[in-house]
Amino acid sequence: MKKKILGIGLALLPLIAACDNDDSSNNPYTPVNLPTTTRGCVSDVNNFAFKITRMATKNIEDEANVIVSPQSLFSVLAMIANGQNQEERAVLLEYLTDGSKSIEELNAFCNALRTQLPKLDKQTVYKEANSIWFTPSQKVLTEFSRNVSDWYGADLFNSYEKNDKELQEINSWVSSNTSGLITNYLDEAPRFAPVVVNALYFKSEWKKKFPKDRTADAIFTNADGDKVSVPFMNNVLDCPYYSNEKYEMGVLPYGNSNFEMCVVHPFANQNFAEFVASFDAEEFNEALLRSGSAKVTVALPKFKVDSSGSLFNIASELGLDEIYASEMVANEKIEFEYFTQSVRLEVDEDGTTVAAASSSSGLIANLATLKVDSPFIYIIRERSSGVILIMGTISKF
Repeated sequence: MKKKILGIGLALLPLIAACDNDDSSNNPYTPVNLPTTTRGCVSDVNNFAFKITRMATKNIEDEANVIVSPQSLFSVLAMIANGQNQEERAVLLEYLTDGSKSIEELNAFCNALRTQLPKLDKQTVYKEANSIWFTPSQKVLTEFSRNVSDWYGADLFNSYEKNDKELQEINSWVSSNTSGLITNYLDEAPRFAPVVVNALYFKSEWKKKFPKDRTADAIFTNADGDKVSVPFMNNVLDCPYYSNEKYEMGVLPYGNSNFEMCVVHPFANQNFAEFVASFDAEEFNEALLRSGSAKVTVALPKFKVDSSGSLFNIASELGLDEIYASEMVANEKIEFEYFTQSVRLEVDEDGTTVAAASSSSGLIANLATLKVDSPFIYIIRERSSGVILIMGTISKF
């Protein structure tokens, strides 16, 4: 039995154009049309987002910044589920959806996002691409090939060998599908095939840009207590805002408001690591429901995150004993164990580029200040569906 590598290349890159996007008639907000039976998959992806963010936070060095693409990993695992037999698939679907969704529903859900998200906003470039790399001797089963091609638009290659040429081929494919932002996705060729790769590219402009002449240095307090001077972007936005005794949250829109960044900022009396460990999808949804429109004075640090080649043993660390696929390749039972993800993100005055316990009392204010001068969580999501595309933490500069 061979152990395989799952891969995701994700790029969120700096924006080129800088303009206010208030022409709603030419670029209207457009809801995603999810098939009725798949709408529950949104909560599955979002719960998954919080799980892997906590996992990534535990696995990196203390105080380091985190970025993950939950929707990308969810799609990779859903592709693998198409190559599993009934018993193997039941284990994976139980983890991903609590056993409440079929593989057909997962396929329809992932396909709807892949095909609709790129069309929602003229100020946003969204692209998702999938590929699977097999050796010449591996005979790919027809049903698996058809499903991943039809539902995921996956490119299938049967030329993979462990050598520098194939390493360059995979890196070239990732670079092409992240607009050149991730050029050296893998440092060395994976020992085994198939290699499953997902690439996601997201680039968007703020609905109201941060004036560059208002950017000024200010103090950010790292999670370890160190104080550093960093450039802060400043603006006054009409946007959703929520606050309680533990944290505040601002929802900063991109383009036509289909995509948005939610900034969750714990107050100084909160231990950031403990806050990340306890903040879950249920509390996030509650904050969204309780948030109200306000005129918010925002001070947000410019930041970049690069998590090139982060490697997770997903089988053990996500609570799965194993991930097997017996109906992907003829006469071969494949064990998938490791997942590697490369993500780059940059947030500046123009926008964002990416190459992925509720309280009974709360405050909704007409006037508010969101000064993000200490560690915070950021979440990039599609508003109409609610699906989380990118999630991470900033703990230090």
